Amino acid sequence: MLTRYSFSNLIRFNKKGIMNASFGQNRGGYNPVQKNNLIHFQPQLLKINLQCEHFKNVDFTQYDFIYLDPPYFNSGAIYNTKGFGGQTWSVQDDINLFNKLDNAHVPFALSNLIQHKSATNTKLLEWVNDNNYKMHIIGSDYNSCIYTTRIPNEPTVEVCITNY
Repeated sequence: MLTRYSFSNLIRFNKKGIMNASFGQNRGGYNPVQKNNLIHFQPQLLKINLQCEHFKNVDFTQYDFIYLDPPYFNSGAIYNTKGFGGQTWSVQDDINLFNKLDNAHVPFALSNLIQHKSATNTKLLEWVNDNNYKMHIIGSDYNSCIYTTRIPNEPTVEVCITNY
């Protein structure tokens, strides 16, 4: 429900862990069909364990499926330089995450950016190619995002990497 009423349908938290998302202008996403979908999906949520943790603090089991959406170090986002919750994100963090996934031996999906403006995530590309992982291009253009700067001929290429 929070996403339906938050700005750009995103939930944001400040450094103290308190939700501070602005009230969204276009709240047309919540309707009777959406309500019905949520009601029918709710029992499925009881069957899964969702965790929001730093990847270093999570141990994987053979029954897990892992979805990760780490900070995109090549995006220029403020959490990369100033940090969020006392932590910043770097290329080394990407490498550490890639190594943990390589050794997890469970199915995973990882969202990231291959390219943002003129910054290419070469470590991500090398990791995908070295391990024969599948790279699925996500067809997002971010044209509706007011917080991004669009530079002609310098696209953002978002991907989902899977090992299955």
